[in-house]
Amino acid sequence: MEYLVSDIIKAAKVALDENVSSKALADLQDVDTLKLDEIILSKVEDAARLVVTEAPRELLDSGTPLGVAVIERDGLPDGVCRVAVPDDYLRLLVLQTSDWRTPAIEAITEDDPRYLLQSSPCAGIRGNADRPIVALVHTADGSQALELHTTGIDSTVKRGVYVPRPTIDESDRITLPVKLYRATVYRVAALTALAVLSADQATALMGISRQLSGINNEPVQ
Repeated sequence: MEYLVSDIIKAAKVALDENVSSKALADLQDVDTLKLDEIILSKVEDAARLVVTEAPRELLDSGTPLGVAVIERDGLPDGVCRVAVPDDYLRLLVLQTSDWRTPAIEAITEDDPRYLLQSSPCAGIRGNADRPIVALVHTADGSQALELHTTGIDSTVKRGVYVPRPTIDESDRITLPVKLYRATVYRVAALTALAVLSADQATALMGISRQLSGINNEPVQ
């Protein structure tokens, strides 16, 4: 759903007013209003990206189709192929090839131990039609792609859906999952507190954001 960024800024200010100490609130009131608005605005996209990346799948919206996904196999080992990702790609929701019996519902990274297993000579521990593996990898030209393990030579992408990176558009709106709006507001407030107050003040706001995102609390780093 689309939200006005101005509404998010207002909501983040309320979250700050209600969740920081009296001393921190006094310090916050010393910050020029226009400057504070600018700081909050600068945190909106980062906060949205973090929340959408971390949240459980059930709190996300339906996502965006990958469209016509061209499979690349040149220079890759047998059974491995790659699919380019859109410029606004943030997170995979589902990917299934024509020869996979079950879909992949996450993309691991290159530093994930499961990715190292894909080069094993033991086929049983690599991805297969019943337990497919998809990894987000960096290609030689510096772009990113989804690497699929393992697929047949004639396989095609049957279904692909991803979550786009939340960005502020020309009308000063941003698209967020409905169930993650409040979590995003509190994450904006937490990042703002971290910038203008202290990590201690940001911790409480971060905790609320993570609770609303359906994940455990962690201290602000």
